Amino acid sequence: MKRSTVVALMFVMLLLSGCGHYSESTSQVDDRSQLLLTGNWMGTELTIDGKNLMTLTSPNVATDPQAAPPEEPQKRLFAISSGLHRVVIQRNGSKLVDRTLLFTSQTATEVHVP
Repeated sequence: MKRSTVVALMFVMLLLSGCGHYSESTSQVDDRSQLLLTGNWMGTELTIDGKNLMTLTSPNVATDPQAAPPEEPQKRLFAISSGLHRVVIQRNGSKLVDRTLLFTSQTATEVHVP
Protein backbone atom coordinates (compact mmCIF):
# COMPACT_ATOMS: atom_id res chain seq x y z
CA MET A 1 0.00 0.00 0.00
CA LYS A 2 2.81 2.39 0.73
CA ARG A 3 4.36 1.73 -2.63
CA SER A 4 1.14 2.51 -4.53
CA THR A 5 0.69 5.70 -2.49
CA VAL A 6 4.24 6.83 -3.33
CA VAL A 7 3.72 6.05 -7.04
CA ALA A 8 0.38 7.93 -7.05
CA LEU A 9 1.96 10.88 -5.24
CA MET A 10 4.86 11.00 -7.74
CA PHE A 11 2.39 10.82 -10.63
CA VAL A 12 0.41 13.76 -9.22
CA MET A 13 3.61 15.77 -8.68
CA LEU A 14 4.68 15.03 -12.27
CA LEU A 15 1.32 16.27 -13.59
CA LEU A 16 1.46 19.43 -11.48
CA SER A 17 5.01 20.24 -12.53
CA GLY A 18 3.84 20.48 -16.14
CA CYS A 19 1.21 23.10 -15.25
CA GLY A 20 3.68 25.92 -14.84
CA HIS A 21 3.82 28.08 -17.96
CA TYR A 22 5.71 31.29 -18.66
CA SER A 23 4.84 33.40 -21.65
CA GLU A 24 6.09 36.79 -22.76
CA SER A 25 4.64 38.92 -25.51
CA THR A 26 4.91 42.46 -26.71
CA SER A 27 2.31 44.64 -28.35
CA GLN A 28 3.46 47.33 -30.70
CA VAL A 29 1.08 50.18 -31.33
CA ASP A 30 0.98 52.04 -34.59
CA ASP A 31 3.45 54.94 -34.42
CA ARG A 32 1.04 57.42 -35.97
CA SER A 33 -0.46 60.61 -34.71
CA GLN A 34 -3.05 63.01 -36.08
CA LEU A 35 -3.14 66.69 -36.95
CA LEU A 36 -6.58 68.20 -36.33
CA LEU A 37 -7.28 71.54 -37.99
CA THR A 38 -10.10 73.64 -36.59
CA GLY A 39 -11.41 77.08 -37.40
CA ASN A 40 -11.23 78.79 -40.79
CA TRP A 41 -8.98 76.35 -42.68
CA MET A 42 -10.93 76.52 -45.96
CA GLY A 43 -8.87 77.93 -48.85
CA THR A 44 -5.55 77.67 -47.02
CA GLU A 45 -2.30 75.94 -47.96
CA LEU A 46 -0.78 73.41 -45.54
CA THR A 47 2.95 72.69 -45.47
CA ILE A 48 4.51 70.13 -43.14
CA ASP A 49 8.30 70.21 -42.64
CA GLY A 50 8.73 72.40 -45.72
CA LYS A 51 7.10 69.88 -48.07
CA ASN A 52 3.71 68.36 -48.85
CA LEU A 53 2.12 71.62 -49.94
CA MET A 54 -1.61 71.09 -50.29
CA THR A 55 -4.54 73.42 -50.73
CA LEU A 56 -7.34 72.69 -48.30
CA THR A 57 -10.79 72.87 -49.79
CA SER A 58 -14.13 71.47 -48.78
CA PRO A 59 -14.75 67.83 -49.65
CA ASN A 60 -18.39 68.78 -50.34
CA VAL A 61 -18.70 70.78 -53.53
CA ALA A 62 -22.14 71.81 -54.82
CA THR A 63 -22.61 70.85 -58.45
CA ASP A 64 -25.89 72.76 -58.91
CA PRO A 65 -25.31 76.54 -59.06
CA GLN A 66 -28.86 77.11 -57.80
CA ALA A 67 -28.29 74.91 -54.74
CA ALA A 68 -27.32 76.39 -51.42
CA PRO A 69 -23.61 76.12 -50.70
CA PRO A 70 -22.73 73.15 -48.50
CA GLU A 71 -21.98 73.71 -44.86
CA GLU A 72 -18.28 74.22 -44.35
CA PRO A 73 -16.77 71.54 -42.17
CA GLN A 74 -15.43 72.77 -38.86
CA LYS A 75 -12.58 70.26 -38.57
CA ARG A 76 -10.13 68.45 -40.84
CA LEU A 77 -8.00 65.48 -39.73
CA PHE A 78 -4.65 64.31 -41.17
CA ALA A 79 -2.49 61.30 -40.27
CA ILE A 80 1.09 62.24 -39.44
CA SER A 81 4.08 60.35 -38.07
CA SER A 82 5.08 60.87 -34.46
CA GLY A 83 7.87 63.33 -33.67
CA LEU A 84 8.65 67.01 -34.17
CA HIS A 85 7.10 68.63 -37.23
CA ARG A 86 6.89 72.20 -38.46
CA VAL A 87 3.35 73.08 -39.53
CA VAL A 88 2.80 76.17 -41.71
CA ILE A 89 -0.64 77.29 -42.86
CA GLN A 90 -0.96 80.19 -45.33
CA ARG A 91 -3.75 82.02 -47.09
CA ASN A 92 -3.01 84.28 -50.05
CA GLY A 93 0.70 84.35 -49.21
CA SER A 94 0.34 85.42 -45.56
CA LYS A 95 1.21 82.98 -42.77
CA LEU A 96 -1.64 82.23 -40.42
CA VAL A 97 0.11 79.47 -38.47
CA ASP A 98 3.84 78.71 -38.21
CA ARG A 99 4.56 76.29 -35.37
CA THR A 100 6.86 73.44 -34.51
CA LEU A 101 4.81 70.79 -32.73
CA LEU A 102 5.59 67.51 -31.00
CA PHE A 103 3.21 64.80 -32.18
CA THR A 104 2.98 61.80 -29.86
CA SER A 105 1.81 58.33 -30.80
CA GLN A 106 -1.93 57.66 -30.83
CA THR A 107 -2.93 61.28 -30.10
CA ALA A 108 -4.46 64.14 -32.05
CA THR A 109 -2.84 67.59 -31.87
CA GLU A 110 -5.24 70.43 -32.58
CA VAL A 111 -4.21 73.54 -34.50
CA HIS A 112 -6.73 76.39 -34.73
CA VAL A 113 -6.63 78.38 -37.97
CA PRO A 114 -7.76 81.99 -37.47
